[in-house]
Amino acid sequence: LDDCVTADDFRGALDQLQFQADKTEENRLLSAFFKRWLEVSPIDALSEVRRVESLRHDILRTSRVFEQWAIDRPDDARELLRKVLDGRQAEASLRPPFLDGIDPPEYVLSLFSGLAKADPKGTAQLLQEVKPSPIIANALDVLLQNWFPNNSGAIFQWSSALELSPFRQEVISRVAQKAGQLDDVSHGLAWAQTLDSRDQGIALKFLTHQWAQRHSREAFQWVIQQPDDQKFELAPAVISSLSKVDSGAAADWLNQFEPSSQMDPSIAAYALGISTVNPEAALGSAAAITDQEMRERVIRRLTRE
Repeated sequence: LDDCVTADDFRGALDQLQFQADKTEENRLLSAFFKRWLEVSPIDALSEVRRVESLRHDILRTSRVFEQWAIDRPDDARELLRKVLDGRQAEASLRPPFLDGIDPPEYVLSLFSGLAKADPKGTAQLLQEVKPSPIIANALDVLLQNWFPNNSGAIFQWSSALELSPFRQEVISRVAQKAGQLDDVSHGLAWAQTLDSRDQGIALKFLTHQWAQRHSREAFQWVIQQPDDQKFELAPAVISSLSKVDSGAAADWLNQFEPSSQMDPSIAAYALGISTVNPEAALGSAAAITDQEMRERVIRRLTRE
């Protein structure tokens, strides 16, 4: 490895390693091999690692090498990612047949993971600069997993300042999901309510949905105190969760209102929520849906279940 300089040198050494190495030692040696190659030519190392079929089923050790390299050399990692995120997930000609259909390449996400740990703000800036591609949503998840637990305030500030774009909407929805998973959702709710009306609706929908999955009663009580237009928009997600743990409370709230197109989504959510414990009552509730197409669709789901 010390004598390897060019891409051909490394490929020759890689062929020799795979041909001669004991299988029990191969992954350890491959990790050392790619650690060295990253130091010499990151773009070649990233291109080649995805050709090594033996790593297809056991990637953990080598992917950690790529992550650690990005932690140690964030500027180089950022530059490498700029080169491969060209609007596709990576250079198509470099993808071997056994990776077709696999999205995203694991080692690209390993680089993102390391970069997010070393420089989350720089990673966020990179995601704004590169062309849209299928991997960006996954990379955004990796960023939030590393950044959110430690500094949710910085993420709220960053997401609010993004220019209007599909990327902003993607960020808003994923940040809202993370905020809804926190034990204390108050900061996330405060952030969501500072957004403009369209983004606020998206953020509150994703946040309350996540919140209701863990604390359905608390989420429900918050939602029903909101202004009518917002309340009826958010209610279906929390009713869906509440009906599974306190169907009586959900039914009592629904019974305050006459069936209408505004109430249809909440009635549908309730019917589907109680379907496993009380299928007869679920069908009775579904019959109250005023929109014929929605009513028939819900009834078909209930009868299949």
